[in-house]
Amino acid sequence: MDYSDVVMQICVELTSVWGGLAPQIMKRRFQEVGASMDNPTEDGLKLFIKLLEEKALVEMYGPELAKKKASAYLRWVKNVRGAS
Repeated sequence: MDYSDVVMQICVELTSVWGGLAPQIMKRRFQEVGASMDNPTEDGLKLFIKLLEEKALVEMYGPELAKKKASAYLRWVKNVRGAS
């Protein structure tokens, strides 16, 4: 697994909410934090996940579940780092 796989996993989850717009919305969020969705880095993913939690997940799921989802996404990022 690499950081691109994490992006894909998050996209699959968000597609269940945003439908086919998920990749475009994610790309915009990556750009907002100055990161690349096409060539993700650990730092870029962390910034993206923080923004996602604050702007989107909390609206979709409420604060408690948003925090849990963001924590799960951050664990995926950590697992990539640990595997390399």
